[in-house]
Amino acid sequence: MVGDGHGRTWVLLGLLWVLSFPLPAQRVDTVALGRHLQEAKKQPDSAWTYLKKALAEIGPDSTHAWASRVYFELGASYYLQGELDSSRHYLQAALTGGTITKVQADAWLLISHIEALEAQYTAARQAAQEARQQYSLLGDTLGLGRSWLNESTAWYKAGELDRAVAGYLNALAFFKGVGQTSAEASTLLGLGSVHLDQGSYTRARSHFDEANALYQSIQDTTGQAQARQNLSLWYARQGLRDSAQAELRQSAVLYLAAEDSVGWAETQNLQGNLAFEAQQWAQARDYYAGYAA
Repeated sequence: MVGDGHGRTWVLLGLLWVLSFPLPAQRVDTVALGRHLQEAKKQPDSAWTYLKKALAEIGPDSTHAWASRVYFELGASYYLQGELDSSRHYLQAALTGGTITKVQADAWLLISHIEALEAQYTAARQAAQEARQQYSLLGDTLGLGRSWLNESTAWYKAGELDRAVAGYLNALAFFKGVGQTSAEASTLLGLGSVHLDQGSYTRARSHFDEANALYQSIQDTTGQAQARQNLSLWYARQGLRDSAQAELRQSAVLYLAAEDSVGWAETQNLQGNLAFEAQQWAQARDYYAGYAA
């Protein structure tokens, strides 16, 4: 449950800036290249089409100064479509060039997302570390926090809980320094999940509650829904099934309000699991039907 939630959070955190780079003042070889990039930026749903046109303008083997950016945005577009192999291909192409840029650091960060999604946790950590080295050279505090968040989640998924805790704490320090409330809340959910797996229920509850309060402060409905899911797990781990189900019902309402059908379906699956464990067969069947719909 936690991993899936973080997957959505990563997309929100890691890709909000993907298509938001301002165009540099430097003139490019063709007006068409700039136009295609602007159209991709204005129309995210059609970004892939315009980015392909931009790639055609610079040529597949171009060393043009904008080539890395086009490759990166193509990689990000494929990532959003769930085509991870194609995404990785273009992100790796964005890494070429001798000068370290934010685009290259962001490419490493997104590669770490892909590796984690494919359960390649060592590769995910290595990519996050590459990103962190470049963000450090660039003086990018937010990027440093994101790289720690990615690496920590990879440690967590690999079962290295103590290392995950240390990494999440580093991420928190960077996010607080730049006022990134949503990223801070996401990190708290990760930290709370680790403490829950360690059996530290008081610490876990404190982090989940703090994350929920932060999401409420910025009116992030999806974040609140995820926090409720984590709280349901906190109750379930202690055998408090009724309270766990109540949290999941609240989570489902929030996901519906946010028009997040994937999150809502996940709550139905989790509700079905709880009902099944309680041998409430009819309820379990109904919840699973909602999940499969």
